[in-house]
Amino acid sequence: MIDARVSVIVAIANNGVIGHENKIPWHLSEDLKYFKATTMGHTIIMGRKTYESIGRPLLGRRTIVVSRSPNWSAPGVSHAQSLHQAISLVPPAEPVFVAGGAGIYQEALTIASRLLVTEVDLSPPGDVFFPFIDPRIWQRTGGPRQRSSSGIDFTFATYERV
Repeated sequence: MIDARVSVIVAIANNGVIGHENKIPWHLSEDLKYFKATTMGHTIIMGRKTYESIGRPLLGRRTIVVSRSPNWSAPGVSHAQSLHQAISLVPPAEPVFVAGGAGIYQEALTIASRLLVTEVDLSPPGDVFFPFIDPRIWQRTGGPRQRSSSGIDFTFATYERV
């Protein structure tokens, strides 16, 4: 069932890479600022590995970490054992941003109403990939191609469920 308040937020390289060795394989300060501005004051849901790669709760946002382990915990975050359970912890009118990793993204694509994608014009090596965005399901709108302060070209694109 589609949930209108659920958005996926992600940066994806040309080759679908979103991570390498539990890190983002580029530094794009403009994307980090966009992520912060977009998610500030809202709830972010992420998997345990994504949380551990960040290493702390993000200030000004409620963080819910999905881990199948019933005993997992970390200071300052909520825990859920599934994406659906995590979403159920958020009040009905509040926006929810799903922020990784690949398994959580795969599941979120079945319920999200919107994808906020930073398209990064690189093809780095990686070991974590974003699932295929099916154009029969998602309609893309995008802003202009930009060049980051670090010299990387990127585009902020939005995909709305058709």
